[in-house]
Amino acid sequence: SPVIGLEGYKLILQQMLDSNIRIPVIAIGGITLQDISLIMQTKVHGVAISGALTNNPDQKKIVEAIYRLVRDTQPDAIKN
Repeated sequence: SPVIGLEGYKLILQQMLDSNIRIPVIAIGGITLQDISLIMQTKVHGVAISGALTNNPDQKKIVEAIYRLVRDTQPDAIKN
């Protein structure tokens, strides 16, 4: 699959909004902890971070860090 990057996600989300298409968009593919804040600022509905999670020996710590990043950049994405 092609890498669409931040601008690609923004474009897709705007085109969906313009076309009244309302389905969740999840960013996936090579996402690292350092990418999450910028990706979430595009207003995607979530990120798939399987590699970042499974390749980390302290999975609890990485999940907590990801939760904070998502909460801080897109609070509406967190449902308690």
